[in-house]
Amino acid sequence: PKVGAAELARRTDLSAIQRVYSRPMQIMVAQPLGGVGKTTCSVGIGSTFGIHSGQHAIVWDINEMMGTLGVRTNANGSTRTVWDLLNVLEKFETISARKGDFTYYTRHQGKNQFSVLASDEDPDRMKSIGAEEFNRIHTVVSRFYDTIIVDTGNNTRSANWLASIEVTDQLVIPTTLKRNAVVSALRMIEQLESMSERTGNAHYKNLVDNAVVIVTQGGGAKVSAAEQADLREKLGSAVRTIIDIPYDPALDTGSILDWQRVGDPARRALERATAELARGLPDVNNRPPNNTNRRDIT
Repeated sequence: PKVGAAELARRTDLSAIQRVYSRPMQIMVAQPLGGVGKTTCSVGIGSTFGIHSGQHAIVWDINEMMGTLGVRTNANGSTRTVWDLLNVLEKFETISARKGDFTYYTRHQGKNQFSVLASDEDPDRMKSIGAEEFNRIHTVVSRFYDTIIVDTGNNTRSANWLASIEVTDQLVIPTTLKRNAVVSALRMIEQLESMSERTGNAHYKNLVDNAVVIVTQGGGAKVSAAEQADLREKLGSAVRTIIDIPYDPALDTGSILDWQRVGDPARRALERATAELARGLPDVNNRPPNNTNRRDIT
């Protein structure tokens, strides 16, 4: 039998995911509202890059308020977090630093083939990681990993969030099609556009124009089809692409997210989303697309 359209589309997506870049790339998963799938999307993107790209991918939780990435991924017996790394960071800022030593401070995710750098898990610690610490850690992480996926907190004015947006190459906005989630996303978009207007730096506006919105399936009362269409239109006018992720019970347990247990429809949707992210990453011979050719993918 001939190759079908679905298989050809998947081959094209996997080819995009396997692109080799001219430098390490950072993807930032951001949305001020909690409970809309930031960590789920971060793990899904990390797993998809890890399984299909053949390069080194890491998901880094920069939540300044004890994020949940470490809770929702396999610890494999490790209790080490970004603070343990920060305490010894100087030895990784030398020319003799080795990746094998660095991985001691991360948590590898087995067959999903990506690593996790967990955020602070100490309830007694009152100090959070600021811009200077973020930049030092980012420099070191960039030495050992090709793709950095940043799982963010809810405060878009925190020092580490702002430091992260400065070095981000591709913005991901997870949301549900509910008014509070979409309004929250639009406020973040307005903040970034305002930052470009205020500073004269087009970087923040370009991130918005090239952003990929991932629509997750939120629980609770259903929103009418008319309201969903209205909310989708408001988001779609600002970003490049909107991709829907179908519901999967393996993503809705509140426990460890293991991509090996996710069903084909959700896995395939994340492949499409990750391919769109890969296509949007800048390269010497490949300029990121703009939203004049925007398309919604369901």
